[in-house]
Amino acid sequence: TQTLENAGTIDIDDGTIVIADGGTNSASGTIDIANDATVRLESDYTVVSGSKVMGDGTLQLVSGTLSADGQIDARTELIGGTLQGGVNFSNRLDITGGALAVGGRTGLINEAMGYLSSTTIDLQNHIISVDEASQFEWNTGNIRTGGGGGLDIAGLLIANDDSTIDQSFEGDGLFNISGDFRKVGGTGSTTINIPASLSGRFEVHSGSCLLYTSDAADEEDSV
Repeated sequence: TQTLENAGTIDIDDGTIVIADGGTNSASGTIDIANDATVRLESDYTVVSGSKVMGDGTLQLVSGTLSADGQIDARTELIGGTLQGGVNFSNRLDITGGALAVGGRTGLINEAMGYLSSTTIDLQNHIISVDEASQFEWNTGNIRTGGGGGLDIAGLLIANDDSTIDQSFEGDGLFNISGDFRKVGGTGSTTINIPASLSGRFEVHSGSCLLYTSDAADEEDSV
């Protein structure tokens, strides 16, 4: 499939549909992806707020820009390309490549699961938020923040490796844990190299965590 312009209902029962020439899922549009089906985005695509992308199948962003607002209920894989806008994911989000656009918010809601397994991800004025019922697993990859961007965790953040979150762009980075943080993997140190706001539970079960709690380089705690 080259273009997908949808204002009605599309049921995808199996196989893979490749969107190679863009399109829009309008406010009245529904794309229902069944368990054995995949929608593969290889060019710019827009999901308008109020539209539905749902089902037990998979939405893959391989290249181009996915401009999304509102909510996506299908499992989503960010393999390449760019995710932009303010969108909530209620199923599962796997980030293995690609980028999150400057500005915007990516949310995990309603018991969603998120996984970061990448080399580096930039959160420049872009926030990944996790509600009380959801969790985000930081498997691999350094996180570069700035401009107010970063992590806002009301649910659970699990660190499975020795990685770093720091400020690489102008303006403060965000590391706000009002839920739970658990370091369960890696024998070295997970480094949180930006001022952290911690009002939830902070646990280290493997290795250590180097935590900066102010702008001053000499104010740090090793947990």
